[in-house]
Amino acid sequence: RVGASLRGWCVCSSPAPAGVGDTDDSAAFPSAGSGASGPSACSSTEPSERAYAWPSDEELAQVVELRAALTPEERLQLAAEPVDIKSDLFMSRFLRSSSGDLPKSLKAVQRHLAYRSKFATIIARSRARFGCEATDFDFSRSLGSPQLHALFRSNFELSTRVGTNDGMPVAFMVTRFFDVRKFTNSTQEELTEWMISVLEQRVVLLHNQSMKEHRMAKVVEAKDCMSTSILQLIGSPRALMMLSRTLGYTDFYPEILGVMVLFNLDPGMKTMKLIRRAIGLICPHVLRKCIFAEVGDWSSCVCLPRSLSPAALPLYSAHIETLQDGALWEDVSSDRPLAHRAKAMVSGESCRWRVSLRDTAGRRIVSESAVRVSAWFFEEAAKFGGQASVTCCREPIVLGAKADATSGFGSFTAPRHGVLLVEVLMWGRSRSAATVAITLEVGDGEVHAHDASGRASGDGISGGSPSASAIVARRRSGGGGKESLSVAWVLVLLLSWLVFHVAAERFLSVLG
Repeated sequence: RVGASLRGWCVCSSPAPAGVGDTDDSAAFPSAGSGASGPSACSSTEPSERAYAWPSDEELAQVVELRAALTPEERLQLAAEPVDIKSDLFMSRFLRSSSGDLPKSLKAVQRHLAYRSKFATIIARSRARFGCEATDFDFSRSLGSPQLHALFRSNFELSTRVGTNDGMPVAFMVTRFFDVRKFTNSTQEELTEWMISVLEQRVVLLHNQSMKEHRMAKVVEAKDCMSTSILQLIGSPRALMMLSRTLGYTDFYPEILGVMVLFNLDPGMKTMKLIRRAIGLICPHVLRKCIFAEVGDWSSCVCLPRSLSPAALPLYSAHIETLQDGALWEDVSSDRPLAHRAKAMVSGESCRWRVSLRDTAGRRIVSESAVRVSAWFFEEAAKFGGQASVTCCREPIVLGAKADATSGFGSFTAPRHGVLLVEVLMWGRSRSAATVAITLEVGDGEVHAHDASGRASGDGISGGSPSASAIVARRRSGGGGKESLSVAWVLVLLLSWLVFHVAAERFLSVLG
């Protein structure tokens, strides 16, 4: 149960930004291929062929032994279950989750059958909302009131056609739109029904995909963790308890998670390193499936074989716009430093882009703040399940803070089919903020150099912008003590909660 709580905590929140601290000048504005990419950021290194392999003859022989070890009553119940539950494929998931340990797998299967008996009514109601031949996930099919569905409005699904580079579906969640207060106002019964209905739909879809593709399909969970604080969960014992109970039902469905991509994390990911150590001690099997990517590190969350495909970026960008009610202008700050737009392009197609910057309150932008505007072009992997590529379309523009309004623009012609992504990344003082507008328009034209016209025209790059190295130097000059205190405080709260939770579980088990 503690492991389930940590999984939920890792999925639904991330630490407050820790600043750049000891970051060197070259990482002041991390490029798509820099930052947290590499072994330190990506724990999921298992090849797709092995992670999603069809059950081997040895595993199928163990499945026969597993069925024989069940009691006659359990075998009758299993035979009456839907085909996706009683199949050898689903039984193999239990074996893989326990590394082939037959006694552990047997206990897990028995727990699953008991779970299905206990929640038979909810499961039947859930399955009545979708057919056994369903192929695409739809959150509207899940049980729950409209208020509960609105709570998870930031969740959306990408099908296998546009999910990961190796063809797995992706479940997105933008954690900054998750309202802890509304979550705690829900009843545990409502959350239980919603979670079970989601899991039942998921297992049916994965079964259908697996049978069609002859491999063990799994879902990839992608969590946009920007501007989400861990303290909102740790500070609410009720939320932690409800989240623990709700996510605990995922333990009855083994090996349905392929990879968990936690992206848009705070620069440097110092607090995330503490989280990784805690997860590694309590549930290392989850840690092995995690990809950690800081803000602007697109190569880790998009280009890896088991991570998001480039085709997912325009859909994700459009979803963010929907959550923001289609507003053209978007706030960026030190706590929420990134804004972006993406567009799918065909070979030879041209696209013009423009970024405009203004202060949120109509005042002059803080002099220490600056934004870097970058344009990246992503190409699909040369072969299925391969590694996608990303290239920089042009040298980044640094828009400064010396003028009332600044703007940058450019155009790009796609050499091949792919996705153009324009991002705005902000750095500056802890309270600096601005509003940006990013527009992408299809049109003729080749790549051209940036203009640097006057400040008032708004058609170029305003002068006097502080350089990236100057910004980092100012960030280094102060605030380190505050950052260290924040990290230490988060660690103390985490350890205190773990001790309390374990003690409470043991006390309840004694009473039981």
